[in-house]
Amino acid sequence: MIDCLEVCDAHAITLEHLKNHLRIEGAFEDYYLEGLIKTATSAVENYLQRTLLLKTLRVVHQDRTSASRGCSALQTIDLYYPPLVSIVSVNELLSNDGKGPIKRYTLTPSSLRPKMTVWGSVVEVVYKAGYGENSSNIPSPIRYAITLLTAEMYDKRVDVVEIVNPTIQFLLQPYRVMSCV
Repeated sequence: MIDCLEVCDAHAITLEHLKNHLRIEGAFEDYYLEGLIKTATSAVENYLQRTLLLKTLRVVHQDRTSASRGCSALQTIDLYYPPLVSIVSVNELLSNDGKGPIKRYTLTPSSLRPKMTVWGSVVEVVYKAGYGENSSNIPSPIRYAITLLTAEMYDKRVDVVEIVNPTIQFLLQPYRVMSCV
């Protein structure tokens, strides 16, 4: 289970950038456009399985066999929604609702999905992920795809967001994390 503990206040694209793209003057639709930017950004993050702007995420992983026996086991934990920026904390969750810090673990970095190997039965990992705290840190093809998707949503006034535009897919494909099942 992944929880988002903290998000960055910035947007993936600026309102000014979107208004220039759409050739909109005035502030009449600013609130609506900001909502579209948030929706398009969320859709792109879900499509890519990546975090765009800096977020603090928390994953709790439980090894079912060792937890039922009350012992620790070597676990490999996927750190979803890269790029990984830093590990904030690694703790073993104890049966008395306490936490015990885990100092030794192995981190396998990857641009697709970093992994952590650690001993424990129920392990909590808090980490920061994302390209940075402002939109200029996000790769420009992703920013442009968000601009196109937001413009498409504005033009069509759609409620459901689907990334079916081939140009948007072409821009995002190199950054997409695919799951192998």
